[in-house]
Amino acid sequence: FVQDGLEVVRYSPKERNIPGYAGEDALIRFYKDEDEWTGWIGDSEIVINITQHLRQRGPWTNPDFWMEATEGLPHVALGPGSEEYGGPGQITLATMQKSLRDARAYLYTGTQPASYTLGLLEALMTGIPTVSIGPSHMQIFPYGHELYEGHELCGTMWSDDPAEARDLLEGLLADHDLARQVSQHQQFRTRQKFGRTVVGEDWARFLG
Repeated sequence: FVQDGLEVVRYSPKERNIPGYAGEDALIRFYKDEDEWTGWIGDSEIVINITQHLRQRGPWTNPDFWMEATEGLPHVALGPGSEEYGGPGQITLATMQKSLRDARAYLYTGTQPASYTLGLLEALMTGIPTVSIGPSHMQIFPYGHELYEGHELCGTMWSDDPAEARDLLEGLLADHDLARQVSQHQQFRTRQKFGRTVVGEDWARFLG
């Protein structure tokens, strides 16, 4: 199709690692509106995750990592199917945004084979300090670990080891000042790459 004139826009540079990669005409990130996703407070000392059917879609969503990394910590899974973990199930958009603002930390477990998801961007853009699963758990596809980018978007807050991820989360739960520093750093980085204005300008240049 490319030979016939199809133009390809990529959402992650990691797609270049896909076997049989067909090239790209532009790299344009997904976006989130920084005016809509913002306002993290973090007064609720709890770890959250928002994933559709986290347990039911395993291993694609890495539910075992969620359980191991949050063991012994106050935590709650949110979204459709979260009842399996004692969560509230499907929630409204307003409730989801409030949860991202109020909770102290977020554990991102990825969705294979995506390089990153809109859910991760919503968390990072809101400012909730986010710890990511590492690439070694993205093994459903042989190239999955090379396609994953979520951990890089979280800066230093990631680990392949659930116990190590738990330590990072525990530190955030125990120290609001540390959590605030992580929040500001991650939010700034995310707005630089995935903000509405930035991505809009990329599309304008591409469409000419």
